[in-house]
Amino acid sequence: MNKHVHLLLILFLLAIASKISAQPTFYTGNINAPSNSFPFNWGTAGKSMQSLVAPGELTGAYIGRITTLYFQGTASNTSNFTGVTINMGQTAATTLPASSIVTGLTNVYTAATLTASSDAAGWMSITLQTPFVYDPAQSLVIEITICSTNSGAFTVTNVSKSGFRRTWNVSGCTMAYSGQDANLFNFGVDMIPGVGANNLLPPIANFYTPDTVWINSPQTILNTSSFQSRVFWNLPDENPLYPGYNRTTSGVYAGYIDTAKYNNHFTYTFTSPGLKRVKLLAVNDYKRDSLLDSIVKYIYVDTPSQKPKADFISFKRKLGFSEEAPLLDLSTNGPNQWEWSFDPPCATCATDPNAFPNYFNPSNTVSNPRIAAFDPGTFRVCLRVWNDRGTDSICKPGYIQVFTGINMCAGTSYQSSEQVGFLYGVSGPYTSYARSLWSPSCPGFTIAPCADSVILYVERIKMLPGDSIEIFNGPNTSAPRIRALGASTTGQLPLTAAQSVIRGGSSLSFKYKPGSASIPSGYDSATFAFRWEAKAATYGKPTATFNIPDTFYSNQPVSYVNTSTGTLM
Repeated sequence: MNKHVHLLLILFLLAIASKISAQPTFYTGNINAPSNSFPFNWGTAGKSMQSLVAPGELTGAYIGRITTLYFQGTASNTSNFTGVTINMGQTAATTLPASSIVTGLTNVYTAATLTASSDAAGWMSITLQTPFVYDPAQSLVIEITICSTNSGAFTVTNVSKSGFRRTWNVSGCTMAYSGQDANLFNFGVDMIPGVGANNLLPPIANFYTPDTVWINSPQTILNTSSFQSRVFWNLPDENPLYPGYNRTTSGVYAGYIDTAKYNNHFTYTFTSPGLKRVKLLAVNDYKRDSLLDSIVKYIYVDTPSQKPKADFISFKRKLGFSEEAPLLDLSTNGPNQWEWSFDPPCATCATDPNAFPNYFNPSNTVSNPRIAAFDPGTFRVCLRVWNDRGTDSICKPGYIQVFTGINMCAGTSYQSSEQVGFLYGVSGPYTSYARSLWSPSCPGFTIAPCADSVILYVERIKMLPGDSIEIFNGPNTSAPRIRALGASTTGQLPLTAAQSVIRGGSSLSFKYKPGSASIPSGYDSATFAFRWEAKAATYGKPTATFNIPDTFYSNQPVSYVNTSTGTLM
């Protein structure tokens, strides 16, 4: 059996075994001796604490992800806590800093309330909302803040170590320095092998590229590596590239260009013909110098034998005001020049002197521009391409549609009667919002076209932790609520297909509901983009008529009788 597969099997069996037992898979092994009220038995005043577990003290723990924390108390018990926050981090130091606290920790758990029970051996567990990547070669720092213990009492057992192992604050539920000592609580963890953004398994380098590419025509080389967290590219037969990662093996220097911070793929334009080498190094960020793999492939750069064949595609053809969508050039036979255009160039310029046309970003002469939408309407998109053998063009009628886009609660308009449109967060479709930007006087937003029903498509949503957008089936926020999106303190999970489409009646209303959860450091891109489409009314306009008496007298009450026909609003 492959040794990597064998290792994975052993680690997964250990993880499964930990679920069978109520005790942690790996723990410090401290004696069940002295006890202390930190951090789970403090009444209503609130407290916080940082503890340091040195390398080797979590016996048997491996490089992987911590999923559950365990704390051993003096007896079996059930306790209720409020305002619980757990942050974690690692350090090369084996003692906590004197008279200060460790900063820059990662939030792994936040809860307004927590009810936790311990087993007969005193072990209480907390499952992390965000698994923590752990390296047993470094010390582990655990920070716990609790605003109050409402009922029950959970006293943690501990043992005295060398140096500073515990720093505490007794003046509230925020971490600050009040005092410190050498006590370390009885502590354990469950783990899983590291996979995902910070892979901890050895990478397998690979990539895809055609055997033949065309001179002066950009070619995208696709990274298909496994278990990597970063990749680095090198073209040894081209001019030197600025290296992003260097290493020396057997005295041979290798330089790689780093293209992987936001994109694993590499696009390059070869300017001379011939056989070219492409090298890829796949590494693991966590252990960059030991978890790595590389591969070399050859491609041939040739001159096209015939003129190009123009084609393109966009995977987003309905845009709201201020949105962008990429255009992907699918032209064949090695084009080396491009010209993109809209028809009409500006749909609203003739009637609106302040209209701003759509444009191609960064320009209309690059191979894969983005459409920047500012001009509502329906547009034909055309592409013309060239190479050394000739030119070709293609136009796609009605290919792009641009609709109204509204930033919710950003102005004084709180309703739209448009049949189709987009609704964004207060800062727009791309800029992360702040809670302070949502005015308390904003009543929400209502979509009220003349329609039988309104269908809402959730194209994107990421709210600040605990925040939500409430959706009501009616003309205001007093109507029945049909959905709340967001309200998560455990990260933003993609919506299912069923959750992404919301069907309402003749109108839908929206309300922003702020949460109280803290915002982790580096949390960004919090906003949403909803597209709505109205199903047109299936009834005709009404006919207005009424009846009154032919004759009536002065000072006599007159009865007007409505006899209108048709569906009335």
